[in-house]
Order: sequence, then structure tokens, then C-alpha cells
Amino acid sequence: MKQDEIKCKNCDMRSSTFSVLSFNELSILDDNCSKIEFQKGELIFKEGSPAKLITYIRNGYVKLTKKGISGKEHILSISKKGSYLCLQNLNEKK
Repeated sequence: MKQDEIKCKNCDMRSSTFSVLSFNELSILDDNCSKIEFQKGELIFKEGSPAKLITYIRNGYVKLTKKGISGKEHILSISKKGSYLCLQNLNEKK
């Protein structure tokens, strides 16, 4: 895993989701935003762990898998460049 600083205000890959935010709002995001590069096959999230971050795929593909009773891994979905991960957790009530 490699982590670099990235700025939302100047991001050339900013999605339409963030296009409605003001410059000041994007500045707030900048304070909590980073770019992390993962190697092929590297774990991003562990099954059963709470997702605390919103993750945007800038490049490549991410496989969402679930382990079955037998321990075999089953692919549930594949996300690609431009997809967000963990957004479904924003609406959960604790």
C-alpha cells in the first residue's frame, strides 16, 4: 500500500457527486482526503469490519467477495474506475 496526498479542489478525476460542492467545502474534504495505491490482490476492507471511509476508485477494479460456509470465496460484484465504495453505510442508523 502506498499513500500520497491528493487535493479534491484540483483533482482531474473529480466525480459529478462532488461538482455541487463549493471551493470551501472541497477544502474541508482536502483536510481528510488521501490517495492510497493497492497492489493486485491486496485487501482493502475486511468482511464484517465497519467501513469508516468513503473510497473512490481512480484506476483499476475492486472485487467484492463473501466467504461461504465452506470457506470458498464468492464474487458478489466488481467495481471499476469511477465507483464509490462504502456509501451504503452512510444511511445506517447506529
